[in-house]
Amino acid sequence: MEVSAKDVQKKNSLVETTPVTKPTTKTVTAESRKKTEPFVKKNSSHKALKVTAQERATEFAKELHEDGGKLFCTSCNVMLDHTRRSIVVDHIKCKTHLKRKAEFEQRNDNNRQRTITSSIQCHTDTQMSRIEVTQEFVKMCLEAKIPLEKADHPSV
Repeated sequence: MEVSAKDVQKKNSLVETTPVTKPTTKTVTAESRKKTEPFVKKNSSHKALKVTAQERATEFAKELHEDGGKLFCTSCNVMLDHTRRSIVVDHIKCKTHLKRKAEFEQRNDNNRQRTITSSIQCHTDTQMSRIEVTQEFVKMCLEAKIPLEKADHPSV
C-alpha cells in the first residue's frame, strides 16, 4: 500500500485544524452543584411558596384571621400578603395597627372582615326557611298546574 504525497498533506492538514482536547477533571463545589441541579428552585423573591393563609393565621392567632384563602388583620380590617412573614410582622409592629388594636379591644367588637364568597355561602335559619317556603310554593304551583307567572300578580 503506497501513500501519496497528497494523502500525507491531507492528514497533516486535518491534524493541524482539529483541536486536541484534554480530558479535564472538574471539582464540584456547592456553587456549581446549585447551578447544575435543575430540580432545586431558587426563590429569588423571598416568598414562602407553600405557606397558606390559614397557617399564617394560626401563627398569629390573636392578631389575624383567614377567610377564603386571604389573610386579614382583625383589628385593622386590612388584607395582608400571607406569603411574606416580614410584611405580617411589620404590620403588627406599626403604630397604626397598635392604635387600632387598642380601639378594637375597647369596643369588644367581634366583627371580622369576610370575603364576598363566604358571605354568600353563609346560610342563616331565616335564609334556609325562606328557601324552603319558596320551594314548597313552586312545587304546589306545579302540582296544581298553575303557571308560575301568576305569582307575579300584586295580590300574591
